[in-house]
Amino acid sequence: MLLRNPSKDRTIYKEEIFGPVLTNLTFDTDKEGNKLAEDKLNELSGAYVYASNIARGFRVSPKIKAGTIGIDGACLPDNNLPFGRHKQSGDRKIGNEGLMAYSQAKSINIYIGPWLRNTSSQLSTG
Repeated sequence: MLLRNPSKDRTIYKEEIFGPVLTNLTFDTDKEGNKLAEDKLNELSGAYVYASNIARGFRVSPKIKAGTIGIDGACLPDNNLPFGRHKQSGDRKIGNEGLMAYSQAKSINIYIGPWLRNTSSQLSTG
């Protein structure tokens, strides 16, 4: 389903819709496009900019707060790049950031005695 320029009071404009739905918001000026991007609270899979020329796409894209931005076409997630975590869209799911989201850092220290203090630079783990 394609919804073109839904009004700001509609649920589809304000909330994430999980399903085969595409919301198409059009604008005439870069300033108007940036305002539309700022108004959106949720950017689940990212944003796509279809511009009259690629230079305009590059001008508008840095101001959009989304994990993935496609210019003049869809882009598939790449396992080497982060995906997600902007506004209320959830956490990062791919790339090193995604791996770290599922990891928990921990330090375990063992006190061996006063004779080992200040010698950590002399120790080798290899």
